[in-house]
Amino acid sequence: MTHATTRRQSRTCFWVLGLITVLLSGSMADAKSSSAPGGKTGKETLCDYRAHPTITAVTPTQVKPGQRITISGKNFGSKRCFHSVSFGAKSTDKWTYVSPTTVEATVPSLLPGAVPVTVSTEAGTSQYKLDVQAK
Repeated sequence: MTHATTRRQSRTCFWVLGLITVLLSGSMADAKSSSAPGGKTGKETLCDYRAHPTITAVTPTQVKPGQRITISGKNFGSKRCFHSVSFGAKSTDKWTYVSPTTVEATVPSLLPGAVPVTVSTEAGTSQYKLDVQAK
């Protein structure tokens, strides 16, 4: 083996090690940015962007404005990752996050008929038709 070959192999080795170091430091930065403040980690602090919400039921099925409803489903995420509830084009701030599968909301003033209730999370939205009765 010549001195030139050994030098070329040495440079290649350092280049590969440098690349690995850069890739690992980028991965560590990503991991740090998705953890809770202060370096603490916990499932409730992370939002799963792949777990789209799904409403499976709304009870009661026939409602009147001002009535409280329970929205059941899956993948509502953590309280931090849950954003809103809306009825048709009307959003409401009268909702309570209960769990990753349950949210409660108060029906706003709406015209009678089929109205989509929508939940919005960090991962997307889901709709369910609600039968609104006259007040």
